[in-house]
Amino acid sequence: MKGNKMKLKTFIFIGGIYLLVLLITAGCATTKNPVSEEDFFKVWSGTWVNTDIPGDTWVPQKLVTRPGGTFSFHVYVTDSIPFCLHTFVLIDQWTDGEDAIWFSAKTTCPVQGNIFYQYGKIHDSGNILEIIHHAADTPIKKWEPDSDYYNYGIYYRVPSGSGI
Repeated sequence: MKGNKMKLKTFIFIGGIYLLVLLITAGCATTKNPVSEEDFFKVWSGTWVNTDIPGDTWVPQKLVTRPGGTFSFHVYVTDSIPFCLHTFVLIDQWTDGEDAIWFSAKTTCPVQGNIFYQYGKIHDSGNILEIIHHAADTPIKKWEPDSDYYNYGIYYRVPSGSGI
């Protein structure tokens, strides 16, 4: 009988620790609040640049994003002709409770035939765009900008009328 009480106490103690860990983990989880496509495209659309990036076809210096679901890569900020005009199809879009807008998308460059997936966020009142992307058959499920599997870029919104 005494052994059964000891097992019950141990079971309750371990169960309590498990429940506490579960509650702490759930409390720290990012809340995904849906965002309409229309609201997403309002924030996403514009010109984004980063001249600290060396510039290449996978991580260009300039992106021009449009509300119709297209965007262009410009290898260098000074390029007036884009490398490619990509189509952009949202898979998911949400906010995280800290006013960042997150998204997952499939993009295609019709000229090159490249298909790749993006995962990104727009934050700092809509002035910073961070993207990871890769050419693969599946969407990116997790934000891992330091992973060797993804190309990462950070861009800053260019104010309207700046001429860039």
